[in-house]
Amino acid sequence: MPGGSLWDFGIFSDHRLLGVATFTMRPSLVYRTMEGVDSENCATLSRLWLSDDLPSNSESRALGVMLRFLRRYQGAVKFIVSYADPNVGHLGRIYQATNWLYVGLCEDTGMVDPGDGKRWHTRTLSSLIGTCPLADIGQFVQGARRIYRGAKHKLLTGFQSS
Repeated sequence: MPGGSLWDFGIFSDHRLLGVATFTMRPSLVYRTMEGVDSENCATLSRLWLSDDLPSNSESRALGVMLRFLRRYQGAVKFIVSYADPNVGHLGRIYQATNWLYVGLCEDTGMVDPGDGKRWHTRTLSSLIGTCPLADIGQFVQGARRIYRGAKHKLLTGFQSS
């Protein structure tokens, strides 16, 4: 479960939980993508999972319902960003189907192997040891190395002011 959760949704069918979505706060520097907004004005769709037992268009339908809800109750949030990872076969089709704006590939921040073969996100290590760059992590963790994953597609959707 990602930290900084703003909104969490469950997708139910016949009283069974068959999907979840989590929107989190303040995506790293993404707010600079849009003029006149700050970090309080954006959120990230961090997780979206639906069971394969649901029909093929369920992701787009669920996302549409969630976005209609958020348009009414989003507070200061003016836009949402999400990412699609082509390295695992995600091309952002559900975002295309719900009219999100493709804004290109994001920077590959990579993961860090602190020397034990486990992969950690750089922000996770940053919160644990108080620093993020690999050179600094190497001062705290002997044998740490960067693992590049490849860039992800970045997509945005906005809210009209009411």
